[in-house]
Amino acid sequence: MVLFSTVLREQGTLRRSLFALLTLVGSCIGTAALACPNPNQNGQMLTYTGQQLWAPQTHGVTAGGSQNLSNCPGVPGHGRVTSSPDFTLNLTANPQNYALEFRLTAQCDTVLLVRSPNGQWHYNDDTNGFNPLIRLNNAQAGQYRIWAGTFGQGNCAATLALETFGGGPTPFPLPLPIPVPPLPIPPLPPLAACPNPGMNGQMLTYTGQQLWAPQTHGVTAGGTVNLSNCGNIPGHGRVTTGPDFTLNLTANPQNYALEFRLTAQCDTVLLVNGPNGQWHYNDDTNGFNPLIRLNNAQPGV
Repeated sequence: MVLFSTVLREQGTLRRSLFALLTLVGSCIGTAALACPNPNQNGQMLTYTGQQLWAPQTHGVTAGGSQNLSNCPGVPGHGRVTSSPDFTLNLTANPQNYALEFRLTAQCDTVLLVRSPNGQWHYNDDTNGFNPLIRLNNAQAGQYRIWAGTFGQGNCAATLALETFGGGPTPFPLPLPIPVPPLPIPPLPPLAACPNPGMNGQMLTYTGQQLWAPQTHGVTAGGTVNLSNCGNIPGHGRVTTGPDFTLNLTANPQNYALEFRLTAQCDTVLLVNGPNGQWHYNDDTNGFNPLIRLNNAQPGV
């Protein structure tokens, strides 16, 4: 596993990563006094539409925490979670009235707690063996806060899956379709042999102000695509065809510089395609660790 980090800095201002890390740790200590799940806080932000979640999306998480749900009146269930949610799902649209399903899989006995946009709590323990599952029909758009917990004490690695199913009833009867002869199915295009900027990776949504505090995301570096064979793309090394992440920088009125850093125990490379279509590549700025900084970063994907 490697660590992907984005951080924004004002031009000419240097802030050491250790200071940013200490600031983050201090914030966590301040929230530890909360004795129950706090729905007013956010976890790692995930942004999808109902249509995007028709294809399952998975995210790694460490299940468990120090808060005992049995001591939390008004919150259902039992088990141990953190005060802050592990994830905040921003479901931006669901016009198809899909059902939204949350699943947690792990090698230990886990529990799942979700607070929906209308303030209602949802809890599950052992729907699939020791793995919990929550399905909400006709899921409303808005923010869902998600806690991945354990039934007993101790933590374990787990995977959260988000997926939509079905759809609500059609509000008006539709006329019977007029039969038409089937169209021939065109052959699928060959798979792209180089990085494809038209695809999306794990969606990350931040403003420039939010990235003043460094945000980190784990990723498995490498792939089967050799950059040396991609004439219009800079650099060398091996990556996947689809991007690992898609950063949606929604606003940057302060014209902060945007920095991408990759740290690992192996020799890694970093490739970024900006909103204007320009490619950016780096290999060994910090030892074997690459770094890319874009001044006056423009909003976009």
